Amino acid sequence: MMSLSKTSSMDKTDEAIIKALSSDPKTPFELSKELGLHQATVQKRLLELHIEKPGLVGYRKIGRYHMFWLKK
Repeated sequence: MMSLSKTSSMDKTDEAIIKALSSDPKTPFELSKELGLHQATVQKRLLELHIEKPGLVGYRKIGRYHMFWLKK
């Protein structure tokens, strides 16, 4: 029987998001256009990464924009 729980390892979507964030801070919309993924999916995964791994992804809401970046 297959388990529906999340694994601790990052999947391909997470890896693509992390790689795309390596150059500059970006919004979920910018990342979704670059990666060919839906904006809601990208934003959800970024917020989850920010909560799960606070030392990896930075987040700040500026006005109506959500900005994400890789912490170094």
